[in-house]
Amino acid sequence: MKPHICFIAGTKGGVGKSFAACHLVAAAEDLGLTVAAFDSDTENQTLKNLLKTRVDYLDDTDDDYPLDKVVTTAYQENAPEVMVVDMKAGTSRSSMNWFASVPWNELLQHADICIVCCVTVDPDASRTLSPWLLYFEQLGVPVEYVLIKNEKDGRDFSFYDSTIPDSLKSLTNCLHAEISFPAMDKKYVAILNNAKLTIKEATSTERGKTSLKTVMAQARLKNYYHAFVDPLIGIMAAWIPEAERTDKQKELIERADQRTRLRKTLPEK
Repeated sequence: MKPHICFIAGTKGGVGKSFAACHLVAAAEDLGLTVAAFDSDTENQTLKNLLKTRVDYLDDTDDDYPLDKVVTTAYQENAPEVMVVDMKAGTSRSSMNWFASVPWNELLQHADICIVCCVTVDPDASRTLSPWLLYFEQLGVPVEYVLIKNEKDGRDFSFYDSTIPDSLKSLTNCLHAEISFPAMDKKYVAILNNAKLTIKEATSTERGKTSLKTVMAQARLKNYYHAFVDPLIGIMAAWIPEAERTDKQKELIERADQRTRLRKTLPEK
């Protein structure tokens, strides 16, 4: 499998970028892929707080070009198969200047590029996404976009639907896929946040650290986990050549696909 660099980028704060990054890491780990996670959001450090020692924190207070480490990692002989980079919110000039300086033709020989963008029902989330959709097209860099509709604030994505699909049609160098993240029970979110645990931790090694210990609470957590991770496993499945897939990966991909198809048959609330 060719390594993939996933930049979680482009939209405003509070749309679930770090949440998506966390579950990208989880999906890759479930598939048995080697993973490296980077947190370049020096304002919040959310991914670092979630994944703790498993994250490389890119501190721009000590380094003018902290994102360089991502490219250096991709050039390593045994580069991780998936590299997840949680970017700062917004479309900062420093980020765009860095992207413009990357030797893309060389880098693309080592890794494919995936831009993961989260949007909520807030129109500003879609407005701040549009520049990212056009930026790599203008650079002439072929990337894959994964657009996540995060339903945490509602399910009326009419503004997104009236703007973003047309922008996607104009792209010639980019693939794109769209998935959804359902809203979690706010009580569960608060408990996990207070315990500083991911859903994966709360249903496995660290399950005793929260009040979500009953059979049904654990079942609901696992259902949420699959709702977030299964679509990402579906994305990553396309990155693994069929001839290279292990029996375990094939089984996991099939189960994730079955659960995803089942969720699509459920009636709208």
